[in-house]
Amino acid sequence: LSPFAAWSPARVTSDVGYTLPSRAMGADLSHALVQVGERRDKAAFSLLCRELAPRLMVFVRARGVPDPESVVQEVMLTVWRKASTYD
Repeated sequence: LSPFAAWSPARVTSDVGYTLPSRAMGADLSHALVQVGERRDKAAFSLLCRELAPRLMVFVRARGVPDPESVVQEVMLTVWRKASTYD
C-alpha cells in the first residue's frame, strides 16, 4: 500500500474555504511526523497527507503554479523521505 493512498489530487476540488487544524489536531500532526521519522509509519503518513495535502493544494493553486498536483505530491514525498531529519 502506497503511503499516498489516503490522498488523491482529484479529491481536492475547491480553492477556498479551508481551516487551520485545531490545537489538538496540530498535536496529532506533530506526533504523526515524529512517527514517520522514527518508524516510517505509513498510517501516520496517511494522516499527514489527509490533513495537509488539501491545504497545500489550495496554497499552491492560489499562487498560479502550472502543475499544483505534482508540487503537492513532491512536497509530501519530501516529507516522507526527510521526516527523520526534523527536530
